[in-house]
Amino acid sequence: AGLDTATGQVHMPPQRVSADGSRTDQMDAAPMAGVAGTGAPMAGATVTISCRSGSATATTDANGAFSATFTSPPVAPCAIKAVATDGSGAEVVQYALLDVVLASASNKANINPATTVMVGEVASGDPEHFFTGAAPLSNITPAAVAQAVAHVQVLLGTSIDPLKGVYVADKTNALDQKFDQLQIQWNPGSTSVTVTSKVTGQVVGTVSTATFDADKTAYLAQLTNPAVVPATAPSFSALDTQFGAGLTAAL
Repeated sequence: AGLDTATGQVHMPPQRVSADGSRTDQMDAAPMAGVAGTGAPMAGATVTISCRSGSATATTDANGAFSATFTSPPVAPCAIKAVATDGSGAEVVQYALLDVVLASASNKANINPATTVMVGEVASGDPEHFFTGAAPLSNITPAAVAQAVAHVQVLLGTSIDPLKGVYVADKTNALDQKFDQLQIQWNPGSTSVTVTSKVTGQVVGTVSTATFDADKTAYLAQLTNPAVVPATAPSFSALDTQFGAGLTAAL
């Protein structure tokens, strides 16, 4: 990239197009950054980025943030994976993807349960297949990624892009609040998504990516049903008040 001092415009390098027609923009050795979380930050996670050409690794900080720098210009598309260990010692793995990388420092890729569902949808199976070679990276096209973003936005009931939107793994962030409220789980065998309310424990619904438009009406009726998904989780103070009132009535 270069700055034209006369016009103030930034000139980007020409876009590369692969034989299959997907965009494979090339960038200089600029960082790719984001936040990895599941409702809680994925602290100390190992982030692996594997592109059509080029790869990089990074480690997340205590807040789940990472910045990975390529030693040579990568060529998209890219599959991304974060691996951490939770408090019980169990392995936690989340995925993300990028269909385009640009010659700037603006390459953002958050990694969370919604982006994991996106990767599974684009892979038409196990998200790990992009790393084993069972699914070709050429599946990661702008159209496929845009559709996957739209699907998870419906499932979470949000307009936030979980891949490139504002995401901080704490309770003040609107997207993180969705992950505290809903468990979104990719089912690779049936290429479907199951969403469960973390507050009530009820299954909101299972939606197939193949019949998403047909399935979403019934799903949204459940998502907006406060008996299934309360608007907000009850606070500890509210629970204390309810407990106190119940105790007084019992006395």
